[in-house]
Amino acid sequence: MYISLDLETTGLNPAKDKIIEFGAIKFDKDYFEKTPDQHETLQLLINPGAPLPHIITHITSLTDEDLKGAPSFDEVKDQIKNFIGDLPIVGHNIKFDTDFLHQKGIELKNPEYDTHELASLILPNLDSYSLEILSQFFNINHKDKHRALDDSIAAAELFLKLRTKFGELDPKLSKKIRSLVQKSQWPLKDLLIDLLESDSGGDALEETHPDIQETPRVDSINKEKAQKILLEKDPAIFEQPPQFKNLTKTLVEQATPEVYISLPSRLFHQLETSIPDTVAKIDLPKNYISPGRLEKFEQKTFFGNHEISALIKYLIWVEKTSTGLLHEVRLLQNEKETMTKVNINEHVTSPEEEHFFKKALDKDTDSAAVCTHPYLVENFESLAKQSPSPSAIIMDMENFHKSFTRRSSGYIKLENMEQTLRNLRELEPECAAIESLLPKSAILFGVIGMIFETHKDSNEFSQVCTISENLLAEKNWLSAKKIIENLIKISIELGEIKTAQTQAYLEDWKNILKELSTIFHDTNIQKNLIWIEKDFNGEIALRRIPININKEIETFLEKFQNCKFIGQSLGLPDNGDFIKKIFDLPPQTKFHPSKKQSESTEILIADDIDDRDFNQIPNFLIKYFSKKDENTAIICNSKKQLEYFTLKLSRNSIPAISQTTGSIAKVRDQFRQNQIFPILLTPFGWEDFEYHEKVDTLIIHKIPFDPPSNPYIIASSRNWEDPFNEFQVPKAIFNLKKTIDLLIGHATNIPKRMIILDSRIVNKNYGDRFLQMLKEITPSAYTTKLGKILN
Repeated sequence: MYISLDLETTGLNPAKDKIIEFGAIKFDKDYFEKTPDQHETLQLLINPGAPLPHIITHITSLTDEDLKGAPSFDEVKDQIKNFIGDLPIVGHNIKFDTDFLHQKGIELKNPEYDTHELASLILPNLDSYSLEILSQFFNINHKDKHRALDDSIAAAELFLKLRTKFGELDPKLSKKIRSLVQKSQWPLKDLLIDLLESDSGGDALEETHPDIQETPRVDSINKEKAQKILLEKDPAIFEQPPQFKNLTKTLVEQATPEVYISLPSRLFHQLETSIPDTVAKIDLPKNYISPGRLEKFEQKTFFGNHEISALIKYLIWVEKTSTGLLHEVRLLQNEKETMTKVNINEHVTSPEEEHFFKKALDKDTDSAAVCTHPYLVENFESLAKQSPSPSAIIMDMENFHKSFTRRSSGYIKLENMEQTLRNLRELEPECAAIESLLPKSAILFGVIGMIFETHKDSNEFSQVCTISENLLAEKNWLSAKKIIENLIKISIELGEIKTAQTQAYLEDWKNILKELSTIFHDTNIQKNLIWIEKDFNGEIALRRIPININKEIETFLEKFQNCKFIGQSLGLPDNGDFIKKIFDLPPQTKFHPSKKQSESTEILIADDIDDRDFNQIPNFLIKYFSKKDENTAIICNSKKQLEYFTLKLSRNSIPAISQTTGSIAKVRDQFRQNQIFPILLTPFGWEDFEYHEKVDTLIIHKIPFDPPSNPYIIASSRNWEDPFNEFQVPKAIFNLKKTIDLLIGHATNIPKRMIILDSRIVNKNYGDRFLQMLKEITPSAYTTKLGKILN
């Protein structure tokens, strides 16, 4: 017997937030053979003693009125504790719920089984492990999402489905996993042994696969575009309407063997399964599993919790993969640390001798190769030697340029330093130098943290300390330099432990010291942007990117002289001059714009927006959706504004799907199931939405200027005399055009409408430049009043 439970709360912090609903169900292995009234359940509404945050009402549909007459938590605490008893506790991200119960005075020592973790083990390649997506995957009827009892019932059913799934594993693999978990103190150890010893009971599960996309369609437009690209003999830029998937598949079919079709890593991962296995699909060697290193990892005498969970994922996945690409495995949190122990490491083995990487390379001689930008960037010089006339088609110019920038950049955290040293200590536990380097690394980042706190920028967007000339003479900076000198001196002793096993980690440590020396001793802030920042977890990170990479791009173009760059929505009225400059391409590079104008698209720019009136736009949206029955998406540049609009609509009983309450993967899943409009998204969310053709009307709250705190933008800005007018405004026009083109797509004859609610297009001097671009997209682009838009 088990108990599945779930809480709804006023927030995420157990110390200060309150429980507003408790739901639980007791169940056993025979759950599906019983009727609903045979299950023992408990559902309690709980009065938090304070008004609910509006976002909680939006998520749960619970209101202050619902909780008005409910008991306090103290009044139901004993009832909850007695209902749970000593049963094993099941739940989705269950630690969140039990931490709340602990904080509120219910001490629990019961075993805890997290369905999120279990699902990630047996299904290691899903994009998301949300309860909603897993319920859909396993055909679980999950009605009232974000209500405690229904969520607990869904988690109970999911747990039983996962039990069956584990029982379906190959008996040899089950036996291996049972043996390996014995070498750990993992909380799920006993449960896994039980699951893998028991009979699965019943037929294989019926599943749906919501995140698998249809094979991209090859149409006449893409065939024509592909032929034009392949027939071009000179370096050229081609503007491509969204999206790249269909064109890429067509190019793969038509390109000759000397052509490398280079994709952003994310697009490569999305398309990899839909590209025929006869085509070479190549990523960096470090992104492939090494079967030999995986086998060696299995031979450890003891595994940490994150190591055994990651190992189980690798073993289940490697039985099925045809590519060996590690991106197919969804590693969580500390599990990612294990990747360096099982991937191809060029300091340990030759990539050409590794099964999966060799398999990809062998196909490279007979067909055009599809590769990632990082692979081409790292290997273009050696690839150029293999062919008398190497050719590359670069999909997504901006991402390619950023790949070159990342190649010349640096990123260091204390966590990276300590993990490298711990890996070495595991192999050489008696090495005194390692024991000396660990605390000194911590001291170094303590000093770097002091520099950050003392000199961090006045920046509302992010926590950053930009390194300037004045700071280089500061006391703490000089102290950090001395610590690094000491680290380098002590590290000489590591030469005594150099073996085939330690070589890879020693090389990693050498690269860390090299980057620290570049930043602190060879500091050149005329050529590099250097800064200290806090990441999402509040950890200090040291970062560096180059101001300019034109020499690197020039070298690439010397090696790959027949190179075509494909970009989305590049056209400005300048024959591509701006695009050529920001991506460091020669002025003589040919530019092929996509000139097709959309006669059926209407663009309305509101000219009476009052930025001082915070209610004007929400009130307009409420009136708009009460009058208009359209498939509408709203784009907000900030999460704060997104939440504000979402809550305003929710309070006026306007149902919406919003990125405020989940990832874009979750938004896509909600849309697939419910087809609800409006949809509220960030610009990146809109780009990844995938269902743009379903949208009739697009409302843009603000012009999509890049965040001024973005390091890539800061570094690029230093290449212009007047960064705002020469770089940031054209880049915002470029971003806005991309946003609109996602709405219009190839089908320029389908009626679409766009509404822009940004007063700057009307009131600022640079606004005319946006208007000029909008009128090139459609002749029906004009300014108007909000009232007229409503009529």
